Amino acid sequence: MIEERYRFQLMEMETVYRVRIFSEEGRGAAALPDLPKNAQGIKGRTAYPDGREITFDSRKDFAERKVEAGGRDYSQVHMVAPGVTSDCVIEVRWRERSDGYLSGLPKRMVNGLYGAWTLGNPYPTRVATVEIAKHFPLAFYMTGGRVGMAEDTERGGFRIISYRNLPAMENIPYSIPPTNGFPRMEIFWQPDDLIRAIHNGNDAYWTEAFDRIFKSDYEESVDTGGAFRRLAAELVKGLPEAPQARAKELLARLEARIKNVSVPTASEKKALPKNFWDDYESKRLDKAAASGLASASGMRLMYYHLLKAAGILPKIAKLVDRDQNLFNYGRLNAWQFHHDILGIAEPGKDDLWLDPGNRYAAPGVIHPDYQAVPMLVFESQDWKTWKPVRGMLQATKPTFNTRSYAYELHLGEDSDQFEVRAQFGGYPEYSERFRYLSHEAADQSRLLKEEFEKHGKNLIISKAVVLDAANPGKPVSWEVGGSLERESGRRREVLPFPGMPWPLWVPDKLDVPRTVPIVLPYLASHTAVCTFEVPRGYRFDPPNELRNRNPFGTVIWTTRYDSQARKVTIQLSTEVASINQGSGYWPAFREFLGWIQEACSRTVVLTREG
Repeated sequence: MIEERYRFQLMEMETVYRVRIFSEEGRGAAALPDLPKNAQGIKGRTAYPDGREITFDSRKDFAERKVEAGGRDYSQVHMVAPGVTSDCVIEVRWRERSDGYLSGLPKRMVNGLYGAWTLGNPYPTRVATVEIAKHFPLAFYMTGGRVGMAEDTERGGFRIISYRNLPAMENIPYSIPPTNGFPRMEIFWQPDDLIRAIHNGNDAYWTEAFDRIFKSDYEESVDTGGAFRRLAAELVKGLPEAPQARAKELLARLEARIKNVSVPTASEKKALPKNFWDDYESKRLDKAAASGLASASGMRLMYYHLLKAAGILPKIAKLVDRDQNLFNYGRLNAWQFHHDILGIAEPGKDDLWLDPGNRYAAPGVIHPDYQAVPMLVFESQDWKTWKPVRGMLQATKPTFNTRSYAYELHLGEDSDQFEVRAQFGGYPEYSERFRYLSHEAADQSRLLKEEFEKHGKNLIISKAVVLDAANPGKPVSWEVGGSLERESGRRREVLPFPGMPWPLWVPDKLDVPRTVPIVLPYLASHTAVCTFEVPRGYRFDPPNELRNRNPFGTVIWTTRYDSQARKVTIQLSTEVASINQGSGYWPAFREFLGWIQEACSRTVVLTREG
């Protein structure tokens, strides 16, 4: 990458990319992040050493392709300029109208209130530049910057911040972008009231931010009359006395009466009025109570006011997605948050955090992207005055997030038949439900079959059934059956857990240095059991057991043999017990992933008797 430049001025922002490609491997540098849908003034060219060039000026001139973005199951759409070869220069620039608040940013960026950019690319960047016009109406921060050195100058009515010779931004497994050290720019609106509060310290700023901005989301222009008042009177009757049990039961009653159609079932999706979202207002709680339909944000607001009716004063937590940024109490930007959750205090217990927008999730299930990182909590004693508190959303325990698989194998002459029943708890259960909830039964089976086949080779799936995806009274589970072809011979290998997803993804390359912290998705317990009968004419010799433990958790693989019934039982137990560690723990993490790989891919050998 020769140049990456962002220019911000009143009414307009401009982006410029210039890429020099020297080799076949470097052609990937021509894949730019997807252009905004309303990009204007697109101008580009692909130039060659002999002086030829191809010019282009439209989104339609680009080819789209998906690129891996983090894990094995994630991808993003990138745009590829026309005429790319192993020896060329790509130049692209475009403008975007800043039609958001105060004409500083495009409206697509939180109505022009907040935008963020990380400087750097998957390939080395010669110069990355941010140009901001004098008298620009929005505030900005530059953070990070362990990578590269900044040059800060003024020229032509712009403040210009440049970073030279940035290294390639690698896609590092089990890491989060905010810790990679690359410079990050945030541009945001700082209201006048908050500018004045800055001079009184961080506590004063966040208190003012709640009073001026956040509180209105919960208290201003909320219609709690009519149907909502009647619903609240009904739902709060006979609740338990203890605050957390009271809050859990109230949420269960709310979900039983109001459908969260941000995450609809297949039948709800079909029945939803065509223009439902056109005139939907999340603050019309009376209308939601009457119709029985609400959005995810509407469910949170409705639950907040039901808690008020039940005499439960919650805490309000403002969360930042750790894949986007990390909350810093001293970075005074009221628009940096991505999500809210509600907390219930009870003497002698940890706070119970609830996300009413997560449909049918067990109490305490919060998306992993918000766990084990700082958050901003607001507490009150009287519903009027709210105090900011720095907090940390602790990672849920491994025993809360569970996956279990029960396999039964039938060993035939030419193939091994298998059946497996999978059950889940905590976040894994919510994730499975979310994957299948909006699909008809036939599509659920198709998706399960495709997902299962991704994790196993040479599998022939004959049965795939998802159970209780739309039944909030039961946890989601599924059943899969099929066969695995094998070669005949005196020595027979049995794969105990065909197609089973592993507790953690194991990257292809582990023998590489590490300089950034290790961050795992979430803590979890993963168990599997397999039983099969040893066919006549074969002998089972118990293999060595695996019993391993280090700071990241445990991996145990054991066998038991009933010689009378000729029955083998294999048990796998894995616990992911550490959510993050410094880069110095990289050898231990590689060791832990190696144990997982060995245990999950291990086979049992049967030999012919005689």
